[in-house]
Amino acid sequence: MRFLSLLWNGVRGNVGDLRATMTPSFLRLVTAMFVMNLGSSITVVALPILVVQRYGFGSELAVTVAIRLVPMILAGGVAAWILSRFDARWVAAASIVAAGLTTLVIPLTTELWQLNVVSVLNGVAAVGAGPAMMALRAGTVPPDRIMSGNGLIVFAERAPQVLGPLVAAIVLAVASVETLFTAEAVAMIAAAALLTRLKKVALEPAGRFFSRENARTWLTIVRQPRVQGYVITGLFYTVAVSAMRMILVALATFAFPDNPAALPLLLGSMALGAVVGGLIGAGLPVRWIGPIYVLGNVIEAIALVGVGLSTSLALSMTLLVLGGLFESMATTAFFADVQRLIPGSSVGPFFALYMPGIDSAAVVGTMVGPALVAGGPLVGTVVVAALIAVPLLPYLKAFLRSTPNAPSPAGVENA
Repeated sequence: MRFLSLLWNGVRGNVGDLRATMTPSFLRLVTAMFVMNLGSSITVVALPILVVQRYGFGSELAVTVAIRLVPMILAGGVAAWILSRFDARWVAAASIVAAGLTTLVIPLTTELWQLNVVSVLNGVAAVGAGPAMMALRAGTVPPDRIMSGNGLIVFAERAPQVLGPLVAAIVLAVASVETLFTAEAVAMIAAAALLTRLKKVALEPAGRFFSRENARTWLTIVRQPRVQGYVITGLFYTVAVSAMRMILVALATFAFPDNPAALPLLLGSMALGAVVGGLIGAGLPVRWIGPIYVLGNVIEAIALVGVGLSTSLALSMTLLVLGGLFESMATTAFFADVQRLIPGSSVGPFFALYMPGIDSAAVVGTMVGPALVAGGPLVGTVVVAALIAVPLLPYLKAFLRSTPNAPSPAGVENA
């Protein structure tokens, strides 16, 4: 009860920040992210269903999902250099439109190899999107409103994950899965139009991007214990959630075979919790960033073990709502603190260099997922929970120490 009281007081005390964050530029960014994620969330549901229907559940699904990430893993340095030279608005717009258009080709494939080729092309198209969106995020959210801004962005990212599976479930009741793949292309084009109207964000100085001076700057950034903690725990977390996604596909297919909408319902339940978590996170004070991150990950891990124990679709959905709520709060803390710890002009290149690691972790998790399924839901979810919670232990001191209310002047906290 003490925690709930503190939570309520923190949210109530930061409502003014929520209103002040709603600038025209921020609203354009949030709307673009909402529309973009709505389209991609429908594809996230449609692709596994398409693969399972055509080729069955097994390594085929894991390979198709993972192979899209290969170009992103290999091109991180290129994406960082591009963002040091070119306007993040146009990098993001071009990348997401190209990714959306390649998605249209997915249902037209007739062989598994064709589908995998299109997945690779889709990954190539999307290489610049993630880092560019992070640069726009850092350039649009004021430093003194990092929790409210990032919380509302998490809300905009997670709300489509509720609506997307719901739309997919409705469409699947009356039409084939192939009809779902047009949504992403339309959404990406609409989002790109909004992104081009944002203000230009600061660029990492291009002339010194690969210089010794810049290398020393990056070394200063990554030597911070909290940055190291976010990097390491983020990698393990990505392995975990990617494997969990495969476990949820298996649960929907084998544990609840009589309900064709089981997968959208499971995915949508976690997203529903995440929507609420984003709004709560938006109202929390900056000084709580570290504890929020730790608590969110631990409670999510416990909730996922509960899913492995459950034999009821309703109970599994309830636990995923709880897990999603705390996952979203932890995600808000993660991005807010990274924005606080890293100079604004370096955020895009930082994520361009970090995201190949995240994508590699997603590939590992996706490939490991079917093996965890073979061990049974409980074993699989226990492994997933361990991957989320155990890596936090070496960084507890860094995460739980006091966090100043305002960002450090230089954008880099002393290690």
